[in-house]
Amino acid sequence: MPAAYQATLSILAALCAGVLLGCESKNTTPTITPTTAPTATPPRPRPPVPAPNATLYKDSTYELTGPAQHYATIVRKGQPDPPPRPGAAILFQNEALYVLGDTALRGEFELTQRFTYRHAFADFPASPGRGPHRRPDFTTNPQARLYITRITEGAKEPANFAGHYRLVTWGCGSSCQMSALVDQHTGRIYDVPETALGLEYRLNSRLLITDHLTDEGYSSTFVVNSMYPAPTFYLWTGKQFRKLE
Repeated sequence: MPAAYQATLSILAALCAGVLLGCESKNTTPTITPTTAPTATPPRPRPPVPAPNATLYKDSTYELTGPAQHYATIVRKGQPDPPPRPGAAILFQNEALYVLGDTALRGEFELTQRFTYRHAFADFPASPGRGPHRRPDFTTNPQARLYITRITEGAKEPANFAGHYRLVTWGCGSSCQMSALVDQHTGRIYDVPETALGLEYRLNSRLLITDHLTDEGYSSTFVVNSMYPAPTFYLWTGKQFRKLE
């Protein structure tokens, strides 16, 4: 075979190979990288539904309410302790009793006590006032000068305590009351115990009850384990309020 013919065949073979490679490159399917599907956010668990309140303990004086199906009892001071019980602890105590119950009840129960008039208004009578109606004398109580307007306006009303005194009360914030006692015969101003729930008193009596929350003049119970003080009895001596046991 002549050399020129062989050279021609080599050139044609090279051209055909290039054409085939170009076609193969054009027909190649592009590689697709699979994407990861977004992960679904799991739903948030719902908070547990609190158990309904129920009476956990009750006697003639006290009632203890809290989430149902829990153990709780009241032990008065001087009584023997009950047998040990797993998971129980002292949840509340004062000078008269302590509450023993499941630790899950801590801060979740309410202890109420039946209110009784340990002292009667009639036991401390006061005679009606018969004398001049004098304006409040703020020189007798310098602290009262901080509330001149309230006391002056309140003292214009008729006597409402112990015969010839006017008890003037005003708010000092949420669940807070302040009071002053004005002698309408002399104008002298006296301090009164600060309260959270109010006062109970009579025109014909020297007895004062603090923090007895009355509803239309009557309330049978009060909450013991709360931020509010228990009802307290005071006797007006003519110069100051003396606490009664």
